[in-house]
Amino acid sequence: MLEDRDFLLRTIRNLVDGMLGQKDQDVAAMESRLAEDQEAAGAELLGPGAPPLVTLSEEALVAALTDTEAGAWRLTRAGAVMLESGALADAAERPDALDFWIRALRCYLEAGERPASRLPAGALTERLSLLLLRLRGVALSEATERLLLRYFERSGRCSELEDLLFDRVERGLPGAAAEGRAALERLATWPEDALVAGGLSREEVAAALEELPA
Repeated sequence: MLEDRDFLLRTIRNLVDGMLGQKDQDVAAMESRLAEDQEAAGAELLGPGAPPLVTLSEEALVAALTDTEAGAWRLTRAGAVMLESGALADAAERPDALDFWIRALRCYLEAGERPASRLPAGALTERLSLLLLRLRGVALSEATERLLLRYFERSGRCSELEDLLFDRVERGLPGAAAEGRAALERLATWPEDALVAGGLSREEVAAALEELPA
């Protein structure tokens, strides 16, 4: 019985060691692919010898991608690369996965402001919804939040627009109350069915206007 138990323990230990070794190999493969993808994307979108996209700040990345007429397409392409790279980084349990997704969100929002993005509205909505889910509770830059406000209003996501407006007011951002009032006053002119489709009623819009500080 003792020999059987020892054999069983050795078998379990070998199995666990094998699983851990396989995980290490998988992580190494993901790290390698991530580095290759970032290098290839930098060369494709910014030119030979360009740094990995994730090493650029949001502002520097957007400026570099939009310095030609192909800016809308390049933003869309960069968003796709950063979305996939974030998934690889997350699977490899890297702490910088959020950095990739934050840049993907910014690229897609910037692309959505440009008619020539070549990304169907449904695909843009799907990818932005995924990124917003991943980035829930994560602090975003002021520029990204403003793009997000415009996207929510443009796409009829009224309740999310209201939530972000009040969040900005509660954080005491300069001009947030006036900005929120202007946005809600625009919503107040929408047809009732459009408001309801976006998650608000006309009464809720009126109540939100009353809640905003003067």
